[in-house]
Amino acid sequence: MITLRNIHKYFGQLKVMEDFSIDFEEGKVTCLLGPSGCGKSTILKMLSRLDTKYAGNIVGLDNKKLSYVFQESRLIPWLTVEENLSYVLEGKLPEDLLKERIEFFLNKVELTAFRKAYPNTLSGGMKQRVSLARAFAMPHDILLMDEPFQGLDDELKDQLMTLLEELICLDKKTVIIVTHDLQEASRLGDKIIRLIGCPITQSEEIRI
Repeated sequence: MITLRNIHKYFGQLKVMEDFSIDFEEGKVTCLLGPSGCGKSTILKMLSRLDTKYAGNIVGLDNKKLSYVFQESRLIPWLTVEENLSYVLEGKLPEDLLKERIEFFLNKVELTAFRKAYPNTLSGGMKQRVSLARAFAMPHDILLMDEPFQGLDDELKDQLMTLLEELICLDKKTVIIVTHDLQEASRLGDKIIRLIGCPITQSEEIRI
């Protein structure tokens, strides 16, 4: 179990969380729902240690490796598709296994033919495919995803959600997805949690 316990969080004078606690089950896909600006992304940043300015405790992350899919692709522009994957794997795997892993995930996201392409030549959907491949290729125990399908048209969103479902089935790890879309959460989540309050003080599980 991964737990945020009695969290108090401020941005300047703005209180975002007040004595807030939440649990995430390991090996499950949890979707966090809530309106824009309520603190969903802040929870991911605290879990990933990108944000350490809070009071309270986070339990269950010791020795855990995390991978992160942001709202925007955040690909390194001067590296090719293949090099973007290689960058996060360098030093983590022997060379032969590294190449094999890159090949596997490029094939999974159907971008083998674009391995030498640079991010500025790719469509938005292709960039997001690379982001998913990079996140899954990186050895991890926990995958954090922040609105991974935001701004995509319905057809492309459906394609990427299908891809994500396939990748999750391949790699049964803990996944935490931030979204504002109940339909998206219902499709992907083993558990759906709605954040309550402004500032956030509690949460409730939604049963579909």
